[in-house]
Amino acid sequence: MKKVISIPADKKAALAAALKHDEKDIIPTYEGIGRTDTTKVRFDRKAECAEKLGLIDGWLKDEVVEFYEARNAIHIHAEIRKSLNYQLDLSKRAYMRMEPFIEQIQENLPSVLANHA
Repeated sequence: MKKVISIPADKKAALAAALKHDEKDIIPTYEGIGRTDTTKVRFDRKAECAEKLGLIDGWLKDEVVEFYEARNAIHIHAEIRKSLNYQLDLSKRAYMRMEPFIEQIQENLPSVLANHA
């Protein structure tokens, strides 16, 4: 994540011209590791992480992301706006994948925790 660098006022004044680009302020930052609120992490990124950790298989990650996206689009106004036709097959597949999703998490979680302890 990007972290802002605080520059003392006297030094910032001396760098004022250098901290502009196209008449916009440049905010000095550096790349660092930090905590992000889990509610701000996109679901597809969480699913990718679960796959990389070995918690779920790639095919299941792709389908779970598809279900999540469909879930978000099911609001009536969004459906009208996007002119989407929802298929019963998608709902059936989502229901059928819950069992392998839970099984894979239960099977793989102990080894993932052991590897990252």
